[in-house]
Amino acid sequence: MMLESVDADLVLFDGTCGFCAWSLALVARCFEPEHVVYVPYQWLSPAELAAVGTTAASCATAVHLWDGREARLYRGADAFNRLVATTAAGKRIVSALARCAPILAAERALYAVIARNRLVLSRLLGTRRYAVIVDESEHA
Repeated sequence: MMLESVDADLVLFDGTCGFCAWSLALVARCFEPEHVVYVPYQWLSPAELAAVGTTAASCATAVHLWDGREARLYRGADAFNRLVATTAAGKRIVSALARCAPILAAERALYAVIARNRLVLSRLLGTRRYAVIVDESEHA
């Protein structure tokens, strides 16, 4: 993938995680962010990941959003906030959250718990089928 040719926010997520793909699809349906490209980080080379300031190891632990216009990388709850903030309605929500440090801290802590347990959540919520990349080890 040629990152230079991407004229959009780039969302990097774990393609083996159905919960991750389902969550992003839910955000896309609810907020309809424009100019966003969703890519499993597994589809990018180490050099491409480095070009946006991250690694596969980092992407394996949290969703990332690369804003090419600002040349800025967002991670975890901040990436979700940035994604939602690309829309008019979402911008108001995220702006309100950003002004309330305790809520933002709670959101980041909750995101960390969810990220650590995303594969379990995929099984419990039945979202494994949304995975973009099939992890054969889960079916063994």
